[in-house]
Parts: sequence; C-alpha cells; structure tokens
Amino acid sequence: MSKALKLASMVNQQLAFAKSLWQQAESLGAGFNAHACKQAGIMQLCTGLCLYAKEIGLVEDEALPVSVNAILAKLLAMGDGVGADFRYEQLRDLARDDSSWLAHIAAIEPSLFEPKPVPAVDPPKTHVVHQWKTTAPLISCRWHPQGKYVVAGVQDRALRRWEFPTGTETQLAGHDSWVRGLDFHPEGHTLYTGGYDGKLLFWPILDDKPAASRTIAAHAGWIRAVRVSPDGQTLATCGNDNLVKLWATADGSLIRVLEGHQQQVYHAAFHPAGQHLASIDIHGIIKHWELSSGKELRELKATDLHKFDPTFQADIGGARGMEFTPDGKWLICGGITNVTNAFAGIGNPAVVLFDWEKADKGSLKTPKAKYNGSTWGLSYHPADFLVTVAGGGGGGFLLFYKLDAKEEFFQLKLPNTGRDMHLSPDLLHVAVAHHDSHLRIYSLQAPPPKAATKK
Repeated sequence: MSKALKLASMVNQQLAFAKSLWQQAESLGAGFNAHACKQAGIMQLCTGLCLYAKEIGLVEDEALPVSVNAILAKLLAMGDGVGADFRYEQLRDLARDDSSWLAHIAAIEPSLFEPKPVPAVDPPKTHVVHQWKTTAPLISCRWHPQGKYVVAGVQDRALRRWEFPTGTETQLAGHDSWVRGLDFHPEGHTLYTGGYDGKLLFWPILDDKPAASRTIAAHAGWIRAVRVSPDGQTLATCGNDNLVKLWATADGSLIRVLEGHQQQVYHAAFHPAGQHLASIDIHGIIKHWELSSGKELRELKATDLHKFDPTFQADIGGARGMEFTPDGKWLICGGITNVTNAFAGIGNPAVVLFDWEKADKGSLKTPKAKYNGSTWGLSYHPADFLVTVAGGGGGGFLLFYKLDAKEEFFQLKLPNTGRDMHLSPDLLHVAVAHHDSHLRIYSLQAPPPKAATKK
C-alpha cells in the first residue's frame, strides 16, 4: 500500500472517531459538555491530520503546532457546520483553500477528500457466479483486502487459498486443528490464523506456496477469533481460556492480556477509530476495552444470544459473527436464539444490533420463518443493509436485513448449509464457506442477459 493510500485510510479512521465525538455532542444538546465534546472532536481530527502529514514528510516537527493551529482555526470558523454530518466535501474544500500541507495531501490522493461511491447492488438478484470444491467441509472464509484471494478453513486442518476469479487452489498446512479465526493485514501482505490448537500463525499470503513465517502458542485451548486493527499494527485473539490478547503484527510480541470475561470468549471487533475493542463471551456478555490502557470501560449484554439448557446442563451462545459499521455507530453480533436443545444446537438464527454510543440493550433480528440454525457470519454493506449467513438443521440461507427492521427484506436459499461468509472489498460479491466442501461466490447484482438464440 502506498504512503498516500495508507494516509487516506488513517485519516478516514480519524474522521470516523471525530464524528463519533460530534454525535455525542449532539446527543448532549446545548451546554458546556456538548461544547467540550465538539471541540474534542475537532482537535482529534486536526491533530491527527497534522501527525499523518508529518509521517509522509509534508510537515516537520517544529511546524506541527503551526499546522495544528491553522487547520483548527478553519474548522472552528465553520461553527455549526462541523458536526456528526461533517462531509468529506467540507474537508476537500478546506484542502483546496489551504496553500500548505493539506493541499499537498489533496494533490497526492484526491480520493481522500471524496466520499467513496457505493456500487449498485440488487440483493433479490443474488446468484452463484463461482463454486470451487475441495476435499473436506469448510468452516470459515475471508477475502483478501484487495480481492486477490479468498482463504478458507477446512475440516482436514489445512487452509485453502483460492485465487479470484480463476479458482486456482493452494493448500496452506501448519495448524493441527480446524481454523475458525482468519484475518488479513490491511495492506494484504500477511494472513493471520488462529486454530482450535491454540496456535496463532502468520502467513506471507502473496507467496506462490505460503508457509507459516511465525507460530505462536497464543491460547490454552481453542482460538475462536482473530481480528486486525484498522491501522494494521495490532492483532486481537480470543478463545476458550476466557482471555483476549493483543499482539504486535510487526514481530508477534504480546502487547497486553485483557482479563475480565468469566467464560469462553467467542469473538472480538475493533472499533473503526482504532482506540477501542469489543469482545463477547458464550453468555453474551460484551466487554468494551480501551486499547491504550487495557482498561474495561463498560459491559453490554446480548442476552438473546445465550441459553443455559437445564436438561443437558450446558450453555450455548456467544457470537459467530461480530463487527462494527464503518462509522462506528452500530455493533452487530450474530448467533443463535430461542434454543430448545443445546446439545443438538436447536434454535433460530439471530442478530443483535447495539447503538454503541447509547449502550442500549440491543435490538433482536430473526428470520420471518423460524427455521433451525445459527447465524455463522455477517457483513455490513455500505448500501445500508446487513447480509448474514445462517446454517443448521433448517438448511442454509443468505439473509438481508435493514438496520431498522426486525426481519429480513430478502432471503436466498442456499444449495447447502453455510458456515461462514464475508463481503468482498468491491462490495459486489459474498463468499460463503459451505459444509458440502464448496466455497461459493455469490454476486449481489443481476446476472447478465442471456444472448439471443439463433434460429
């Protein structure tokens, strides 16, 4: 990734965090606290921009205070024009107005100051465009951040890497177990995997035949999820030892252990602004962590995603999918609800949506038809809908939800149960890991018209 693109990504994160502060200010209404929140958001944005300008050599150390003050004055002069609805166009206008480093950034990477267009999709027209079969059932999948590959965890313990769109398959052997935790460095050069063997592996994924470059005995027992921070510097893992751990992607060193969960930790997600992490355990307890200190800030409860079955004396719950919306406003968790038999996993697929700032109790979403299964993966689409994969005794489905609706607006019956899914970087495809040993790629657009048949 070029320095300019890296800068664009970092500033997008900084703007998202600043906007979350402005949202807080608006919820507070008038008064000192609201004013302080708004000022903090402005300072967050302008200081971050200046520090990033320094990183690519546009501002020297001694010029930083001047640059901060210059952009701060411009933002403050906008008055009520700065807020949660602050737009990239406004930042672009500031850049065009500025004869110093901000204009240089605009010249290097104009797209930084423009909203990214969202491609047109039509969920009811979703259809299979590729299907690739391997030798054992799939349990996880993840797109490469530049769309070059899809990687999947397979029940024969070896990972698979499929080149997109050719389908060329490569095996990655290194784990002694199934692998559910997968994520990539944002720049695409490294894949990180966490297995039920408790090992965390680093893979140079662009190699012709990748071999693990680093192996870490990370957890006592299963690793259930692996996530990389927005800036690519930190890796979060969680598992059956009730712990969340933070690692440096540069050298694999352990940064911090986050202790507080009393049960197995099923998933984790970085807030888009990069300063906080959410994690969820089998009881549906969500912990909000401050990354810089490791402090637990608060606790939320996704009680709909947990059940203790007295017949089998067993808990069932947690989240199989978990992520924030890009603006950081919503935290989305997917799992199973209405469980009647924990041993057999009989219940209904479910999604719980939390307003991250309000820290409410969460709103539950379930399919109109209450078939048996669990939500195994989910992705937010910038066209403002959620796509999830459900699988279990009721079969496999892709379910499409609006964030403000309790039931799906469209469902697609899949040829086999789904066990994970991920939205492609181009926002046009969904990869689904299937139990029948297939990875299937679904297009979210209508199929091209068939050519007319010659008479």
